[in-house]
Amino acid sequence: MTPDNRFQPPKATPCAPTRYRHLFCAHAPCHPQRARHHQRPHGPRPADDRT
Repeated sequence: MTPDNRFQPPKATPCAPTRYRHLFCAHAPCHPQRARHHQRPHGPRPADDRT
């Protein structure tokens, strides 16, 4: 490895959604109980439909 390669940012992998699945846990269809856990008590709001 040359000294120049050391400062290159890591390559973005296509499996990033799986590596950062905890960021989308509220929208993951395979974790409905987790989405309920993170639901706000004051009910749905227009700003809640973030994708």
